[in-house]
Amino acid sequence: ITEEEEGGVWTTIKDNTLIGTLVGDPMTKFQAMTTEAILYIINFIGKGAIVVLNVVRTFFLVVLIIFGIFVIPLSVFPTLENTFSQWLTKYINVYLWLPISYILLGIINKLFTYIKVDIYSQLDGAITSGSSSTDILALGSSNMVVALIGLCSFVGFATVPTMSSWLVNATTASMGSKIKGKGQGAMKGAMSKVGA
Repeated sequence: ITEEEEGGVWTTIKDNTLIGTLVGDPMTKFQAMTTEAILYIINFIGKGAIVVLNVVRTFFLVVLIIFGIFVIPLSVFPTLENTFSQWLTKYINVYLWLPISYILLGIINKLFTYIKVDIYSQLDGAITSGSSSTDILALGSSNMVVALIGLCSFVGFATVPTMSSWLVNATTASMGSKIKGKGQGAMKGAMSKVGA
């Protein structure tokens, strides 16, 4: 069985990238293949993180919907009047997890696209100029950049719920101050009409 018949990650990476078009030093192909493997693994883990976030998000939303049936009637009582707004804030917070994670994945994929173009242009320049294999190995620092961005993406996916809560809190605080200002203006207008 040859490598082509076996398949696997390496064959997939080799077939779906520019590695097959690179000619020259085997170290160049190894460098490109290593970079592609790191990108492939990071992209796979990122998509896996989105699946996990979606499962947890769906569970939380189902629980919030079940409790929402009780929260709406309870918000009629004066001591529990804020329960509906708190429930709605939590629901919107959890609902935004998936869109934020897709935005993060899109940014990471765009960064990796730019990195791949830069790496292949450097490799192509090293091949055409007849550089030695040590010069091509110096391009290995690009793998460190890819790994660093991958690490940042893992941290980003882990903090999607926190980013969502920041977004919701900033939005509700902004809306709350506007509503408070309009309410105070309406109250002053009503008081001036009553006093006149």
